[in-house]
Amino acid sequence: MLKGVKLVKRCPFHRVDPRPWPFLTAWRLGVSAIMFAQFLHGDPFYRVLVGLGLAIRCIYWWFVDIITEATYIGKHTRRVQRGIRIGFCMFLVRETIFFASFFWAFFHSALAPGIALGFFWPQEIYTIPCWGLPLLNTSLLLRTVFPCNMAQAAIKAAELKIALYTLGLVMFLGACFVFVQGYEIYTAKFTVADGVYGCCFFSLTGLHGLHVVGGLLFLFIA
Repeated sequence: MLKGVKLVKRCPFHRVDPRPWPFLTAWRLGVSAIMFAQFLHGDPFYRVLVGLGLAIRCIYWWFVDIITEATYIGKHTRRVQRGIRIGFCMFLVRETIFFASFFWAFFHSALAPGIALGFFWPQEIYTIPCWGLPLLNTSLLLRTVFPCNMAQAAIKAAELKIALYTLGLVMFLGACFVFVQGYEIYTAKFTVADGVYGCCFFSLTGLHGLHVVGGLLFLFIA
């Protein structure tokens, strides 16, 4: 046994070094939101694309730091991984409650339309047939379940080729979903200003589309 040697217990948690990426990402996303609002009032759309491009660049370097710390430096210990899983579960619960509020508003107005809606639902607008593009998008999302779980199993089994193929299939189906969703919104015969139906429809589909885009980004980084 060595004398005079002081043993230092390592901290199991990841003490993150200061990085500028969270602040820069939030700042540029905020600028992009302002540019999008100005686009709705007649400004050119390329400003929105420039803001999003700068935000994506910050997100890219942020992920580079995360991958470096987790893979090459070993900062993501078992305790840290457990915390990440718990945080993601809490995120899913929060998102469930968040979307439940929109569904509540929709079904509250649809099942019992009041005097403000003229006791009629929807309010004399041409809705999108549920057996058309919505059914196609639902099938696209359901088809991503099996290859996504297969990719996870392949990664755990160190089958990199199978993991790449299945992840590529998942990303392709997700990109198809985003394209169909955008086309559906673009060709809709109503707007977000058309009462409760329009507000709920565009809020739900738009926010869900953003979540799918975020999921595709995470899969691409993975």
